[in-house]
Amino acid sequence: MYIILSFLIHLAGLASGIILCVIFLPKPVILDIPDDILPEYEYVEELEELIESNIEELPVSKDNVVKVDIVNNTVIMYYDPEREAFCYYTKGDVIHKYLNAVCRKYVIDFKCPSLYNDEDSHVITTEKFGNQFFVKRVERTLLEKKINKFILCGTLDDYNKVEPEDNDIDIIDFLKLS
Repeated sequence: MYIILSFLIHLAGLASGIILCVIFLPKPVILDIPDDILPEYEYVEELEELIESNIEELPVSKDNVVKVDIVNNTVIMYYDPEREAFCYYTKGDVIHKYLNAVCRKYVIDFKCPSLYNDEDSHVITTEKFGNQFFVKRVERTLLEKKINKFILCGTLDDYNKVEPEDNDIDIIDFLKLS
């Protein structure tokens, strides 16, 4: 009799716990993503078509700027040949896979597919470490992964600020101003 009673009490506790979890735990959030494509895979087909077309590449300039709205954020990006990196401005944090999508858009718009790295990894070398008398030889395989380099240069407000003109004046003219 006590075994059946304790079994029923445990069963009632388990059932009430499940019911309370269903009532009080937050419901899962369903994202409203367009049906055709996820943001991190945008511009992939266009880039492949550009690469296959063997079109002549245009020269790269800092004046070539692309502005993309991606996942409730705006990214302004350009390529800096001196740094060999894509520089970008944004109002918040952007993860690497979304920056790659903006990078693909830049490469497509300005017809420079050689700037884009598709981020695949491959084995580059095998090295042998150790001495034959004291330490066993260890072979180590190294992987190389080429990724696109991104540099955050500031917020969108920083991008919109106009830089002051450089006025070349000598010290005497400067002292006269004060």
